[in-house]
Amino acid sequence: MRPFILAGKHQKKRRTFPVVFPYDGSIVDRVALPDETDFGSALDCAIELVKKKIVLPVYKRAEILRRTAQLLEKKSESFAKTIVLEAGKTIRDARVEVSRAVTTLTLCAEEALRLGGEVLQMETSQNAEGYYGITRRFPVGVILAIAPFNFPLNLVCHKVGPAIAAGCPVVLKPSRKTPLSSLLLAESLLEAGLDGQFISVLPVESRVAEKFVSDERVALVSFTGSADVGWRLRALTKGQYITLELGGNAGCIICEDADIEYAVKRSLFGAFANAGQICVSLQRLLVERSVFSGFVERFIEETKRLKVGDPRNEKTDVGPMIDRESVERIKNWIEEAVQKGAKLLTPLRISGTLVHPLILTKTTPGMRIWEEEAFAPVICVEPFDDFSEAVRRIDETRYGLQAGIFTNDFRRIEYAFKNIRVGALLVNEVPTYRQDATPYGGTKMSGIGREGPRYAIREMTEERLMVLNPNSEG
Repeated sequence: MRPFILAGKHQKKRRTFPVVFPYDGSIVDRVALPDETDFGSALDCAIELVKKKIVLPVYKRAEILRRTAQLLEKKSESFAKTIVLEAGKTIRDARVEVSRAVTTLTLCAEEALRLGGEVLQMETSQNAEGYYGITRRFPVGVILAIAPFNFPLNLVCHKVGPAIAAGCPVVLKPSRKTPLSSLLLAESLLEAGLDGQFISVLPVESRVAEKFVSDERVALVSFTGSADVGWRLRALTKGQYITLELGGNAGCIICEDADIEYAVKRSLFGAFANAGQICVSLQRLLVERSVFSGFVERFIEETKRLKVGDPRNEKTDVGPMIDRESVERIKNWIEEAVQKGAKLLTPLRISGTLVHPLILTKTTPGMRIWEEEAFAPVICVEPFDDFSEAVRRIDETRYGLQAGIFTNDFRRIEYAFKNIRVGALLVNEVPTYRQDATPYGGTKMSGIGREGPRYAIREMTEERLMVLNPNSEG
């Protein structure tokens, strides 16, 4: 049995829950199940730090984060194998995730040392002569972080790393499907020298975490997950800060002047990486009609070459979906789309939790596979004639996380940038691409606030101004 971590200490309970390997349903481990009292105790310990004004010096925050990154790098293969077993991610993709997590924590260490302020010119009127101002950022307080299953290590690092860099204690609720990476990360932080009261990892039931979202002692809630859950959590808050990194329905436009072979290669990654279980997975693809047939032919050829199977196998390209419920959901969406006129360009093949990559065409608004977040290895490919209409179609969604465009025509790039309301537009790249240093977040129903170490640290700190009057004779 794997204990959870409460204020830096391992805790066992009589009640446990299984962590299941998505590929074959076997039990990987059992984890102690914390309850509402445990979660409240973790919050109490974190609040005590805030009340006592216990803040780690900046250099110590940076040292701890840097040491933790080094420990992750040293244990990278162990972390990668854990990700494979709990999330079903292919071993190659799991290694990439660990490498990204090392980068994320290293960036957090660097940004901690850059957390400064500025001296302001105050002499903008006669009554401010001689005055000057100084700004400085302070930790907001306790962070309640809620993380998803699809990147069980790196997305947790994007919450815990900035919190520590900002000087905030954090209570983390990882997904109960994938808690092991979070627990291993916390152990590495403690090994690196972090005071235990700064970190708790409690894989509680969702209803327990939701109850504490409305606790006014929580300064900021950082949530990554579905749009429906995220906006419900926001409604529960009572004036706290909240950042929401929610779902997407990522679209991309391929123009006739694009490098088609490169666009095919990147679209394979964009649509089918991690079995499509990525917030910015490429789901809607519009291709200029003059190159549509050629693109689709090559895309189908390359899709059929992808190896689907056991994620532990080094040659596997597409592993399982997280559970059978997710498989059944996407199967229903596909069958619904076909009944409404959509055409399958690759066959619907399902074996347990394995869904072979699917390409559809003749999809239209009103089909869930076009309008909602699929979170599965599925892509809709359609032709377009008018570029401005293609832009309108990509933007015509309640989501706004990321979008992509393949072209060398700057006028088209600029038009898309102005008219597609998303957190980021990727040029000559699929919307699935992300660099961990950049601001990451959405518009519309895809969330509020930004992640990425520098930007998350700003969310987790508040700016204060001090005005000095050196003319006082008192």
